[in-house]
Amino acid sequence: GVIDVRGIGLMVGIEFDTKERRDDALGRMFKNGLLLLPAGQKAMRAIPPLIVTAEEIDEGLEIASGAL
Repeated sequence: GVIDVRGIGLMVGIEFDTKERRDDALGRMFKNGLLLLPAGQKAMRAIPPLIVTAEEIDEGLEIASGAL
């Protein structure tokens, strides 16, 4: 599972206990329309554009929480 969440502003890093769990979560999010980036050995990055709307953030959080 998730072992750490960190970041400043809109850039957020989410670290997992294993690479496999990170990759599984990335795949589930992508299938539901949310693109996050792998980072390091077992983390992922969320970097939305500066013009992101509150509604888009809510939708992204809904997809991410469903995938986790």
